Amino acid sequence: MSFENIQINVDTLPAVEDIAYLPLEKPFRTIGIIQTIGLFLAASALISFFYFNADKLDKQYFLYALVGLSILFVLRILAVLIGFKYKAFALREKDIAYRSGWLFQSNTLVPFKRVQHCEVTQGPLSRIFGLARLKIFTAGGSQSDISIPGITLGKAKQLKSFILKKLEHGEEE
Repeated sequence: MSFENIQINVDTLPAVEDIAYLPLEKPFRTIGIIQTIGLFLAASALISFFYFNADKLDKQYFLYALVGLSILFVLRILAVLIGFKYKAFALREKDIAYRSGWLFQSNTLVPFKRVQHCEVTQGPLSRIFGLARLKIFTAGGSQSDISIPGITLGKAKQLKSFILKKLEHGEEE
């Protein structure tokens, strides 16, 4: 028996751009804005507390800090709004994909045959908006390989059930 290692033409491979991604739910964007506003208000309160307890000479630095924080706030809101458009997922016959990032783009595909387990989680804001996060784990790590936020709780449970059925049947195809 002879060894063969046939070269594959890279130009004939399917492009990841051809995947039909599904967008995240719009309330997920609202959650990002609420979290940013909450963080801004907490930081502003902390800066204000120190401002009113500082010497007159030091007060100008706290104003600079507040201006800098305001600039970061605006940039973060823009990042939430723009970044939301780039977050999406796709469920295919043999794998699940998630893409994110507008500055630093990431596309992650996990074949079902590599999945060890998956879980559905909800934080307090997600629960209010009826959203959840699907975490998919493969062997070799404690962190999830794909974490898909901003999907409805029902859809997250459906996806989890679909993936677990794929695992039960051991569909290698």
